[in-house]
Amino acid sequence: MGNGAINCCEASSSMIEEMSMLSPRNMKSPQRANIINEVSQTKNIIGNEGQEIVNRISKLKSLQTSSKLQIKVVNSGPIPKDMRYYITHQGLENSKRNFKDGKVYFGSKRKERGFVVNDIVIPVQNKDIEDHRGRHFCIYFSIERDCFFIKDLGKGFGAYVRLDSPLVRYKQILKENMIINIGSSFLAFSQVVYEKKPILNIKIMGEERGNMCFEGNENEDKFISIGRGITCDLRLDDNLLSKTHSTVFYNSNGWNLVDGDMQKKSTNGTWLYLSEDLEIYSSMIFKANQTVFQVVSVTNNF
Repeated sequence: MGNGAINCCEASSSMIEEMSMLSPRNMKSPQRANIINEVSQTKNIIGNEGQEIVNRISKLKSLQTSSKLQIKVVNSGPIPKDMRYYITHQGLENSKRNFKDGKVYFGSKRKERGFVVNDIVIPVQNKDIEDHRGRHFCIYFSIERDCFFIKDLGKGFGAYVRLDSPLVRYKQILKENMIINIGSSFLAFSQVVYEKKPILNIKIMGEERGNMCFEGNENEDKFISIGRGITCDLRLDDNLLSKTHSTVFYNSNGWNLVDGDMQKKSTNGTWLYLSEDLEIYSSMIFKANQTVFQVVSVTNNF
């Protein structure tokens, strides 16, 4: 597993807990029936959540905006390559879900309890993985900011964005419990201060498992290399990885993550788990499981 580890107390590193998918709810009909017809086939609404959906759809209907988004499939087994999807502030064009709530859901099944729950279906190729069936992530339009965001829903394999795009800025400040995917491995980062020294703990999950700790010093140009190369500080035996796939270093801003070896990017990319909502930008590349999407164009009406 390479060298470069130091002896230290193992820092705690917790995976993000799975959030359960919201199932469609029975709704009790209020007075504005024309809006409710678009919210639910049952025409019934109860509780604040249903009323919030009604209010959101009403705002989106009256909103004057030219914001549009176009995405395409870059690589996928179950979905044809170059398949394109067109999204407006009200949702996916020609969606069978037809809620017009400004959200586009991606997941592994079309219906649940008779309701269409996903606008775009990403089939699970392994039928035994039932835990991954449901809503995986969504793209939604922000009325307040007049732009599109992507949000992981905590179900399935997780949604990831590639770390080689302008908005992610090639260099990423590592946050507590941040998770990345490289090749067939997942790395979770946690940070502690041990004897007044910053320590980074990396938990390796996947075919290879383990923990490694590294000490940071902003006065030294020390780079922690991750990849399949025999000289890497954290070496993983994975042909999907570049010789130096990712690089970590410490400076006055904290721990930093870079795709590649500081000069050349990796072949298959370093992927950040979407633990926070992220504004969608042009040429952004994101994925769920083995399906990779790219933003073809995004028009925000600022």
